[in-house]
Amino acid sequence: AQSGTTIEAWGISFPEALTLNLGKAFTLRGGFNATYTANTGTTGITAPLTVTSGAVTVENIVVQ
Repeated sequence: AQSGTTIEAWGISFPEALTLNLGKAFTLRGGFNATYTANTGTTGITAPLTVTSGAVTVENIVVQ
């Protein structure tokens, strides 16, 4: 993703680790339904979320 990009995720839990290290700034919005018409839920990340370079703004994301 390029800086300024918004990434949208389903409202489910992801067991994979997420490492951000490309020096880019973006927004991660979670909790979307299957058709991406609403984000009223949350997206879970059950493994480590690591930001080593860059920046992320999150919405409706739960790191468990």
